[in-house]
Amino acid sequence: MPDKTTPPEGAPPEQTAQGAPGAIIKVPDGRYKIYTALDNSKLVNIATTADSDHRYRAKLYHDNNAPESLWYFRFLDWINVYKIQNEWRNNSDLLLDRDNDNVYARFTVNPSTHEWILKDAGSGFVYIESALPDSKIMDVARSNTVDDAGIIIWPFEGGTNQKFRLLNIN
Repeated sequence: MPDKTTPPEGAPPEQTAQGAPGAIIKVPDGRYKIYTALDNSKLVNIATTADSDHRYRAKLYHDNNAPESLWYFRFLDWINVYKIQNEWRNNSDLLLDRDNDNVYARFTVNPSTHEWILKDAGSGFVYIESALPDSKIMDVARSNTVDDAGIIIWPFEGGTNQKFRLLNIN
């Protein structure tokens, strides 16, 4: 079987994604709802039961005002990233975080995994990109819009499932 990482003779090397395109944008610090571009009635929420690693899975859920659906965006000027804090559990340090595959809220453990960049996706939408060197972005798994559909971290592909709208609710 040919090596898939080596291009055919004379072909240019395949380019790998280096994050989402678009200008880095800054929004005012404050409380937001994060809606998927797939369905303007679905937003990013967290499960209220933790897994064995004390992580609360990020998921889609129907529009509501529950604290687990509200996020506080705080821009850190000295490193040009956002900390995105979930408002469930009385405004604790429950931060939007990620591992190699999934997005979740977690109490502060590793500062670099819960740093985020916002990039303009056009038409009022943003890409929410991890500040880690792999530049993966938030993604609604398989573009599924049912309640409890998973939010994952994935390389940029440009689909609607990777675009989100922020609604400031201050």
